Amino acid sequence: MMKILRGTVLALAAVALPVSPAWADEDDDILAAAQAAFAPYQSEEPWTGPDWDMPIFSSETKALVDEWKAGLSDEDVEDLNSFSWLCQCQDFDPNSFLVELEVNHAEGTDVSTVDARAGFGPDRNDLAESELYMLRENGRWTLDDIVSESFPKGLKVELVAAIAAHKARPAEADEGAE
Repeated sequence: MMKILRGTVLALAAVALPVSPAWADEDDDILAAAQAAFAPYQSEEPWTGPDWDMPIFSSETKALVDEWKAGLSDEDVEDLNSFSWLCQCQDFDPNSFLVELEVNHAEGTDVSTVDARAGFGPDRNDLAESELYMLRENGRWTLDDIVSESFPKGLKVELVAAIAAHKARPAEADEGAE
């Protein structure tokens, strides 16, 4: 009788425990990955390297970034490397930088979007809004693409176009030498 009562109490206790759905954990993981991408902007010792060197990108995006970087010379300044991709800014104060993130995730998928709204400047009046496309790879959430005012068709489309421009340059230079 005592075993039955103890089993019933344990079963009832298990049912009474708050249970968070699996998607809640996924949302938390996605949010943590997006927060990690913006963390250097809010650090007392901010990341001084370019966004494209941060270890946050999906393998496909990182491959595009690497190919794009290989086409740059030390003196090359072009649209893609003239500003920070995440805040869409050149200068910011980590003490006044603020980012709001909202996760939009369909349960059970390996893709998600995060709406990001970054505020910076003296009164945080300078706003940059973007949609981060997140991809789960090897058990961790990575940044696969960014759609924003700076990248209306997406960062990856811009990278592909810049890579094509890099590849076209030597051919144009050779044609002019003839």
